[in-house]
Amino acid sequence: MNPRKNHEDEEKCLMYRAYKEAMDRYVTYSFFLSLIYGMIIAFSLVWGSIYASSLLANFLMLLGVVPRTRYRLIRILIIGAILLTAYSFMDRIKAPLDRHLEAKKRSILRELLENLRYESNECELIAQLEGELNKQLGASVEE
Repeated sequence: MNPRKNHEDEEKCLMYRAYKEAMDRYVTYSFFLSLIYGMIIAFSLVWGSIYASSLLANFLMLLGVVPRTRYRLIRILIIGAILLTAYSFMDRIKAPLDRHLEAKKRSILRELLENLRYESNECELIAQLEGELNKQLGASVEE
């Protein structure tokens, strides 16, 4: 076999291995960040809806709109309404996290590209990898 071909195959293998490792780091980071963010949002929504329902039900009871016998029912309805509203706006609540994760993915891909530029001496491989990473960045921006 041609030694030049073997060298190119080794470099391609190293490039793809580096790309895979970078994406594995990104997936792990995004999973744990999404998990923590989701737990904080869920806790805040549940606690906030319970607190807000208590305040609103007490206020309505003081005004005489809600009788004492319907106090718990009104609180449950208010909690349900708040949580359903939050669920319907979940894409807007999660948008900052999505933007952060997309920026993190781009920075990982750029860092990988810079590292490979310094490590690789052959222009063809750099151009090929740049094309692949630019396609990946373009696809991630469109998503």
